Amino acid sequence: MSKPLRKQLVQGIPRRHSATGGYTIIEVMIFLAVTGVLLVSALYVFSGRQGRTQFTQGVQEASSKIRDVMNEVSSGYFQSNGDFTCQASASGPTFPSGQQTNLGQNTDCIFIGKIVQLGPLQDACDASGQNLSNCNDYTVFTIVGLRQTTTVNGKQEVTSLAAAKPVLPHTNPNLSYTNELPWQIHATSMWAVYDDTVTPIGAFGFVTTFPGAGGNDDLVSGSQSFDLITVANTSLGESNDTIASRVSDAATFNDTLRSPNQVIICLESGTTSPARPAAITIGGSGRQLSTETFFDAAVPEVCNS
Repeated sequence: MSKPLRKQLVQGIPRRHSATGGYTIIEVMIFLAVTGVLLVSALYVFSGRQGRTQFTQGVQEASSKIRDVMNEVSSGYFQSNGDFTCQASASGPTFPSGQQTNLGQNTDCIFIGKIVQLGPLQDACDASGQNLSNCNDYTVFTIVGLRQTTTVNGKQEVTSLAAAKPVLPHTNPNLSYTNELPWQIHATSMWAVYDDTVTPIGAFGFVTTFPGAGGNDDLVSGSQSFDLITVANTSLGESNDTIASRVSDAATFNDTLRSPNQVIICLESGTTSPARPAAITIGGSGRQLSTETFFDAAVPEVCNS
């Protein structure tokens, strides 16, 4: 007996299998491309924010290091790798090799202050900005001077930088230290402001004030403090020897250079793109021994010159 026609027709129609879920190769490639773009964008944004944060923190840290130097001068602390002998001579302090005197017993010499130099040890920091690879170095020198000078009344305590004949011992003995600014921050320029005059410099420092001299060279009583001072005829990237020679030259380092209105240190980031500008100012606004930081559009105009 034949089967019903309707049932035959139904059975004769091929059954369609349900399609399994999945993606084509093109769809997978599009998904990966979009995901990659989003990931790169997120990493770029994160890296930019991290770089900006590091730069801000680094500039604040550099400002703190300058204040540390102020405190070292105030407390009379200086870097030393061991005992040494300091003797007075007609040309200034000398340090005979092979002789050692316990620290605190070099009665011929005194601690005057410290000098901060921006730039490298070996002239690799180009002040024109063409090579900033080593402009993130800074060296802090100790200034040593004569304790007494000879007058018509005999030996008297020194009352000026010229009389003290300052030197920067940085070889034997070495009373200096060198560090790096954090996060690849580098200096682009540095300026001394005296009234309406703005001059590029490569070094500044802090020096003690000498007691004033009264009649017959008797010292006027009073407590000692210290001043901000600049080193004339210096620029970024000069060697330690050059800075030392400028400090020993009365024409480029003397009491007339005390108390500038301001020292401006112009900085630039090394981990952000584009590079961010910043500045640290010392003095200014009637605050002789203070530091202040500025970023981006707020930096002093001289940093953009």
